[in-house]
Amino acid sequence: MNLSRDRAVEIAIFSLVGQRVAVLRSGWLPAGQHRFGWNGQDTKGRAVATGVYLLRAATTEGRQAPRKLLLLR
Repeated sequence: MNLSRDRAVEIAIFSLVGQRVAVLRSGWLPAGQHRFGWNGQDTKGRAVATGVYLLRAATTEGRQAPRKLLLLR
């Protein structure tokens, strides 16, 4: 994720039915390039099933950058 200026973001993983599975980052980030990883676990630390998930990176300005993820075990 590349931010042109400091801003609040939420980076979350969702199932295809819209259920929030995990939140990778929620809060302020400084301007610049940022990388995030997901370990295939939900918010309670349980491994999630193999399948397709959606990553949503949303900013306070309402911008969203949805991406499809394929989790293979």
